[in-house]
Amino acid sequence: MNGQPISISEKSLNNLFPFHILLNKNGQIDCIGISLNKITSIKEGSLFSENFEIKRPYVEINNFSDLEKLQQQLLFIDYKHDTSIMLRGQFELLEASEQLIFVGSPWFYSMDEVREKKLTLSDFAIHDPLMDLLHVLKTAEMASDDLKQLVKTIDKQKKDLKQATKEINDIALFPKQNPDPLIRINQEGEVLLMNPAAEKIEFLKYNHIIYKKQELWKTIASQLNQNNTRLNVEAEFNERVFSFLIIPIPEQGYYNIYGRDITEQKQHESEMRKLSLVADKTTNAVIMTDENGLVEWVNAAFEKYTGYTLDEIKGSKPGSFLQGKDTDPDTIRIISEMLNKEIPFSQDILNYTKAGKPYWVKMNFQPIFDKQGNLIQYFSIQDDITAQKKSREILERREEKYRRIISNINLGLLEVDLNENIQMANQSLCVMSGYQQSELIGRNTKELFTLESNTVILEEKRKLRTERVSDAYEMKVNNKFGETRYWLISGAPLLNDMGEQVGSIGIHLDITDRKEQERKM
Repeated sequence: MNGQPISISEKSLNNLFPFHILLNKNGQIDCIGISLNKITSIKEGSLFSENFEIKRPYVEINNFSDLEKLQQQLLFIDYKHDTSIMLRGQFELLEASEQLIFVGSPWFYSMDEVREKKLTLSDFAIHDPLMDLLHVLKTAEMASDDLKQLVKTIDKQKKDLKQATKEINDIALFPKQNPDPLIRINQEGEVLLMNPAAEKIEFLKYNHIIYKKQELWKTIASQLNQNNTRLNVEAEFNERVFSFLIIPIPEQGYYNIYGRDITEQKQHESEMRKLSLVADKTTNAVIMTDENGLVEWVNAAFEKYTGYTLDEIKGSKPGSFLQGKDTDPDTIRIISEMLNKEIPFSQDILNYTKAGKPYWVKMNFQPIFDKQGNLIQYFSIQDDITAQKKSREILERREEKYRRIISNINLGLLEVDLNENIQMANQSLCVMSGYQQSELIGRNTKELFTLESNTVILEEKRKLRTERVSDAYEMKVNNKFGETRYWLISGAPLLNDMGEQVGSIGIHLDITDRKEQERKM
């Protein structure tokens, strides 16, 4: 490889991949990322297999070669000394230093896990989307808990209202064991009765004014009349927020006040507003469904991409309006199976807008669970990959076109790697050499065709290729049947998409007959 090697400082490496692992060819850990060091007790020089095991896909690691084979795939690895730490990422071989590097980040399911590890936002790379996703997931979980609690509260209040007249005459309305404050006041706001929870409240802050609890109810009573069906006020005590539902009992001439601590709900609502603003303004489409897969919320980007508004699709399954005639049934089946497994996953799928326009999207699914581990929602961030798909299709068509051309030309074509191992040979080359394709692929050209007299010229040509020089030359070779043939070869360096040399390619013409004629002249 002739490209200049990339040099990166330890500081830059930690900024980009703060959870990296660098291994030498003995399978020992040379160094780890600054953030990974914060949550583990890994010693430099220890073996990778002593500290980690490959979780998915499961592979038994015995040596450095086993790890090299895991390149170009997504891996989940567990830290053996703390099973709560799992890393998600990939291995890459650093050819210049013969080292193997793992780059990735921890896989957490909630912000609570991040806090337990004493990690902060600064411990993650700026490009790492994990924290944004966990924030949104946490908000969704809290919003769901609040919604369920609100439904339960409303149901309870309905039952209380139906039995209000009967229960008012019973002192059991103010049970001493009730953790919520319960108060009864007369029409002037004087306190008639309160339970122990209410007695603990010494003062209340209402509309930015601090009142003694008895004085607040006098202020509130001046705003009430017996024709009010109910009034709800919020007030604070010792940094706690309480909601007080005031219900008039006309026939008795007083009011019952039912208090409830809503501090956490208020905090959740505040976080939800902040995070929903972020999710709503992101350029990625975001969709949330309930545990049955029915749409609950989508952001503005989703509405823009698809043409559907939330009001149009709320309560529907996304597949019922997004999938169309060319959506792959196997892809739909895979998504359904993965949803049933209740695990995070990604999947590409062809969807359709409201106007019937097809577009490709990468869907990243994340299940959301309540504190008891029950599935309550699905959260999905979707990337429009239509342009990438089209570019890939164009490239594949071009490659297929060139493959057909190469397969049908009368000149022999041979592609080798940097070690002269054959990677591709067309049919004309097979005819020239006498070998089948299966006999050529993977074999070394020096072993098959090169005579001892060609060693010097081949080394010269190899050096020219490393200098990115193309040229033509004659070579005397032996074919499969031991016959001596003369080939005219036009060789050129073979480069990858990054401009790095990965081998050579040559066009071969058999000039044996012409050489015979020249000798006879």
